[in-house]
Amino acid sequence: NNLRKVRVEMTDLDKLPSFKALEILAEKFKSTHIKDLFASDPNRFSKYSQSIEVDGLKLLVDYSKNKIDEDVFGELLKLVKDAKVEDMRGKMFNGELSTSLNSELFFTLL
Repeated sequence: NNLRKVRVEMTDLDKLPSFKALEILAEKFKSTHIKDLFASDPNRFSKYSQSIEVDGLKLLVDYSKNKIDEDVFGELLKLVKDAKVEDMRGKMFNGELSTSLNSELFFTLL
């Protein structure tokens, strides 16, 4: 059953090396304030935000107001790869995984 397999993969994220690396990196930000991150990097907004256009509508994706730096961003990308998010997204769009609200699997953004 594909749904059960996906659920197991998703619950095992905390066992992936990239997840563990993110936990370690999170420790360094515990006492950090977002305003200090902006003060130390005047290009923070342009570095960690992106405007995309979909069907004529503009969407701003802004990570700059989160406790993130280049190391964290890199580990997040590794986690996406390690967790096979792109593979699951492909399966979902190919109809290989159920996306109904009543199923065990419901992706809102992939």
